[in-house]
Amino acid sequence: MEIENGIPIPQPHSAARGGRVYPFLYTLEVGQSVLVETEGLNRISLNACRAYAKRRYGRKFTLRTLPEGTRIWRTA
Repeated sequence: MEIENGIPIPQPHSAARGGRVYPFLYTLEVGQSVLVETEGLNRISLNACRAYAKRRYGRKFTLRTLPEGTRIWRTA
């Protein structure tokens, strides 16, 4: 392990600061789906955003993990 100085801290990009981690949850229409690559996917964060979209906007989604990634469908 190496201790380093002068490394800048990146700006946060969370939903708490007004950004949207998974913006497609807010633009998908009923019946549409999107494939999210599994690499780098934070499943907990995705489920939290999905639950927020349901509570706040009444949008419902279903997720399925596939070999090529996670597919998300808007169902209502």
